[in-house]
Amino acid sequence: EIFRSQLNLQENLKNVPEWHPLDILLKENENIIRDSELISFYVKTIENEKDKEKLKTILEELKNFIRTIWDIKNHYLKLQLIVYPYMERRGITAVPRVLWTKEDEIMDDLRDTTKSLFENKDLDTIIKKLKELSSALSDQVYREDNILYPTIWVLFKEGEWAMIHDQFFKIGFYKLYPSPDSWKSNAHKIYPFQVESRISDDDVKKLPEEMKNVIMSLGLEQDNYSPADENSIVLNEGYLNAEEINSIFHTLPFEITFIDKNDRLKFFNDGNDIYFKRTKATVGRKVELCHPPKSVHMVKKIIEDFKNGKRDVAEFW
Repeated sequence: EIFRSQLNLQENLKNVPEWHPLDILLKENENIIRDSELISFYVKTIENEKDKEKLKTILEELKNFIRTIWDIKNHYLKLQLIVYPYMERRGITAVPRVLWTKEDEIMDDLRDTTKSLFENKDLDTIIKKLKELSSALSDQVYREDNILYPTIWVLFKEGEWAMIHDQFFKIGFYKLYPSPDSWKSNAHKIYPFQVESRISDDDVKKLPEEMKNVIMSLGLEQDNYSPADENSIVLNEGYLNAEEINSIFHTLPFEITFIDKNDRLKFFNDGNDIYFKRTKATVGRKVELCHPPKSVHMVKKIIEDFKNGKRDVAEFW
């Protein structure tokens, strides 16, 4: 029964549209498996090669290959920073924690393998590290393809996938070069904190057995927190209210003065260690009048250069 259920899950993943975010993750896993197998091939080649010069050439090729694997961090970052928050919103926290731990272990294995190669450690050490890395990569692909991906394919809605798609391109990919236009959705984009739907009993029945067991064992506590309220100011990368913004500027270890497009002083932060003294009476003042008369011509020249693109930095004491 479990085997039949596993086949059904894998069959469902065949319906994922080309270049859909989940399809990208699956394609990356195909590349990871290919690289894992190539590492195993290198191990056998090294073990069987007796000619020292040929072995030296093989190790140099292996160094170049290992360099390319470091982009696997992009694959894991997409899961850690984009996919897992949608699971956590629904109360599934244990599985992302375990997977993230395994991902960190893989990066440690990759770091150790790279170090053993480039520091020319003995062959036994190199082979041991390569085997550990190859095994860890393939094991993680199994966890993703058979537990993680079938789960999110059941749970995530179209609007969530639309947002995930956009965010993927901010991080990058593993040996893939998709275009932002390769897959499109007209659904309204949904952030994790906007997810309100709970996991239904019907959805639970469709999940992999491992995921069902976790949910039955630990239960689900949906996260209902919202970072936005009636006092929030919508910013490019989040939400803050006026009190929070003031607190941030107040604690910055440097001074900021903002001059608007009309050359008027519009804002300054007032921290504990301020070198240039300013008062609220200067807010709205022409910037040239905030300086001694003897330096006005310099101020005007700097502003003119800024506006004309001749410079973007002006240093003075």
